[in-house]
Amino acid sequence: MEEEKKITKLQFHAQYIKQNLGIHIVILLCFVLPALLFIDYMHEYEVISSMKIGEAIVEAKRKAGKLLKSRKEINLIQYKYGVDGQIITTACPVGKKKWNKIKEGDKIKIEYDEKDPSKSRIKNSTILLDPFSYDFDEIFTPFIMTPLFFILAIYLLLKLKKDRDELQFLIFKGKQTEGKIINSELIKEKRESYYKTEYEFRDEENNKYTGKIKIPYLLKKEIPKGNGIVLYDSNDPKINIWGGENIFDYFSINYRIHFKKIKKN
Repeated sequence: MEEEKKITKLQFHAQYIKQNLGIHIVILLCFVLPALLFIDYMHEYEVISSMKIGEAIVEAKRKAGKLLKSRKEINLIQYKYGVDGQIITTACPVGKKKWNKIKEGDKIKIEYDEKDPSKSRIKNSTILLDPFSYDFDEIFTPFIMTPLFFILAIYLLLKLKKDRDELQFLIFKGKQTEGKIINSELIKEKRESYYKTEYEFRDEENNKYTGKIKIPYLLKKEIPKGNGIVLYDSNDPKINIWGGENIFDYFSINYRIHFKKIKKN
C-alpha cells in the first residue's frame, strides 16, 4: 500500500465516529435520561435534608391547567400552616391516589424551608419519593423507560465497540487481496434504496470466498462492478470488507458494517 494512502488510528476513529454519528447521538441520548433522573434524585434528597417537617391543614382541593402538552390536569392540594406566628397558604401538586385519599380539613405533614418558610410542599409529594401515589402511565417513563434506555445504550455501545474493533483489526492488521464483484442489483424499499452486491476473493491458500455488502444508492449512482481491494482476517477469512477501487473508501461505502458471515465455496 502506498505510503500516502496510509491512515492513522486517530483518523480512523474520527472517521468512524463521523460515519456512525447517528448511532452515537442515540447512545448519548439514552444515557442522558438516566443521568437526569439521577440528578433529580440527588436534588430531592438534598432538599429533604435541608427542610423542616411541619403540620398543615388542607383548605381545598382543586385542579390546575394541563401540564405542558399532557392531557392530564394537575391535582393541587391547597393547605395552610403557621411558622413563627406567620400563617402561610399555598398549594402543592400530588399524585392521583394521594389526591383521592386527602380530604378537606385533614392534617397533613409538610416540608418547608427554614430560611424561607413560604417555600414548602406536602411530605413525599413528588413522583420520585412516592411513585405509588401516581398512576402507571405517570411512572412509566421515569421508572421503566429510563432504565430501559440505559440498558439500550449499553447494548449499542458494546455492539458498536465490537464492530469498530473488528473493523480496526482488518484495516491495520488484515490481509489485503484483490476481489471481484460478481453480482450487483438495485433494491428499492420504502425506507432506503441500495445495491445488493456480491463479491469474491481468494486468500493466501487460494481458497475462494464470497461476501455480500449493501452499498447505499446515494453513495453510488451506478451498479458497482469490476475489481477492487478486499481486506480479510487471515485466521478467519469469513470476516472481511470490500474496499472498492480504494480501500479507504470503506468509510463511505461500508458506513454500517455488520460483518455478516459468508460461506466458503
